[in-house]
Amino acid sequence: MTDSCNISIPPIDSLFPKEVIKLLNFIQLKGFILTLVGGAVRDYFLYQKITDDLDFELRKLESVKEDAWKQSMTDLAENLKKKFRLKIEFLEFGIIKFSYGGKNFEFSSPRAERYDENKQKWNHKDFAVSLISNLDYAKSFARRDFTMNAIGFEFLENHTLKLIDPFNGVGDIAKKILRPCGAHFFKDPIRFLRLLRFAINTEFKFSSEISLNLHKFNMEHLTHSYFLKEAFKTNALKFFKLFFHYVKTASIAYNPSLSPLFFLLNKEDLSNTQTVQFQDEKSLLVWMIFSNWYTDKNIMDFASYAKINQNFLKNMLGLRDGLALLVQVDLEKLLSRLQQANFLPLPDQKDLVIISDLYTSYKRNALLMVAYLKLLPDRPYRLSYRLWEEIFSFYPRDLNAIEEVPPKSRKVLSICLMLKSYHESRQKLPK
Repeated sequence: MTDSCNISIPPIDSLFPKEVIKLLNFIQLKGFILTLVGGAVRDYFLYQKITDDLDFELRKLESVKEDAWKQSMTDLAENLKKKFRLKIEFLEFGIIKFSYGGKNFEFSSPRAERYDENKQKWNHKDFAVSLISNLDYAKSFARRDFTMNAIGFEFLENHTLKLIDPFNGVGDIAKKILRPCGAHFFKDPIRFLRLLRFAINTEFKFSSEISLNLHKFNMEHLTHSYFLKEAFKTNALKFFKLFFHYVKTASIAYNPSLSPLFFLLNKEDLSNTQTVQFQDEKSLLVWMIFSNWYTDKNIMDFASYAKINQNFLKNMLGLRDGLALLVQVDLEKLLSRLQQANFLPLPDQKDLVIISDLYTSYKRNALLMVAYLKLLPDRPYRLSYRLWEEIFSFYPRDLNAIEEVPPKSRKVLSICLMLKSYHESRQKLPK
């Protein structure tokens, strides 16, 4: 255990606002021992600040039968709900969840997890749980993944904090090492995903125990939701590359549905994505479509795995193809010819159809592209899109009211009128 005398423990009032301290005091007065655990404590030692997501373990000094212990936590939740007017959510394993004072709280019981040792493969929740009111910290924290996530701040009655660090997590943070704190670490496939995420986010190295035993992970039952959820908590492209690297080099068993995504391992140059934070699978898909690094098959395979709507995929591919075709159109020449035309016949009909198709894709995706435009890795695509966004603002809105124009001709004629209006007005537009 870390020597708390050598560690700077922050005062409570420097970590939490007054209303949060009031809530925590209320819980203590109900006879519970409070210990802040997990990510908030880890991030204090990494970044010297406490996050807004606070996970607490609740304890009693004495042993309480499990059913009575569960009931006491439920009673606490009801008291908190009434006292602080909270909207409380009850999760599995007796976890109490709510938001208050700008913070997100989870309160849980210390618990012991037991795996069926006769099994050869385990899923994420293939264990039995016992909630124990006075389980000691070493046994309780052993269920956690890494030693850096198995550190606690126990709240004492004199409003000070006591460091709880049974696996020397503070020391491993100082050494920048990811080390497991329990014997069951390799039985949970999600911990392999968390291992990659933390390795990317912290730049910590694997401990020798992890490096030598990666093959023990089994990802055969990994679902796409868990896989993508962890990926988008970090640099997704780095995550995918690391995942497929270790699956291949450590011979980790994996879900066959992942096979079409091995192309994500082969992209060596990620320099252009170092600062890009993809929020979800759709934002990554847009980046892939416009990056010119991936084949359409790669893109469709990823969209299929991520269960992305096919219309979204089709529209984005159409937008890309339209912009690529319009690079070849001599816009100045087309504008000049349109200025002289009387629409019979329309000049450069082929170019007008290309522009018309792009306009269709644009209309379907304009609102989405406000968010995605900054993700386009190719500068000419961004410039081209902004140019055509400006041109499309001149699209006529009332052409359908002109009865003498055949319906089949209206769209191309609209594009023609739009370009002429843009040509006449662009000198007045801001640069």
